[in-house]
Amino acid sequence: MQGYKKISIFDLIIMALTVFGEASICDDYEQIRVGWTILNRAETWKWSIAKVCLTPWHFSCWKMNKYLWRFIVDNFNGYMQYDKYEWREFLRALSNCMYACNSEINRKAWAGMYYHDKSIPKPETWDELELIEETKHFKFYKLKEVKKG
Repeated sequence: MQGYKKISIFDLIIMALTVFGEASICDDYEQIRVGWTILNRAETWKWSIAKVCLTPWHFSCWKMNKYLWRFIVDNFNGYMQYDKYEWREFLRALSNCMYACNSEINRKAWAGMYYHDKSIPKPETWDELELIEETKHFKFYKLKEVKKG
C-alpha cells in the first residue's frame, strides 16, 4: 500500500474488521471515512493501526457480544460460510480500507479524527473538536485549528 507506508497485513485485517464492525450497514463513502479516521489517529498519535482499533473505548464494535464479536467467534469455531452476507460485507470493508490507505492526500485534507453515530449526542468532552461532515449514519470531527496571533 503506497498511501499509508507502515501498514502490515495484521493492521489491515484489524482495520477491516473494525470498519466492518462499526459501519457494515453504511455505504462505501462512510466506510472509507471511518478508515480515514483510523489512519489519521494512527499517524497523529504515532500508534499502529491495530493499537488505534483495539484500544478500549475507541471503537464499540470490539465490545464482547457485539456484531463483530459474534462474526469472529463463529468463524473461529468453524461456522464459516464464505457465501454468507457477513463475509461479503467484510470483503467490502477490506476493499474500502485498501482504498482509504491509498488516498492519503484526500484523507489528510479531510482531517477527521473522531466520529459518533448520529443517534447519540456529541460527547461533552469533545469541545476541542469541530464538526466537518455529517453523513447518513455518522458525524465526523477534526481537531479545531489553533488561531495564530
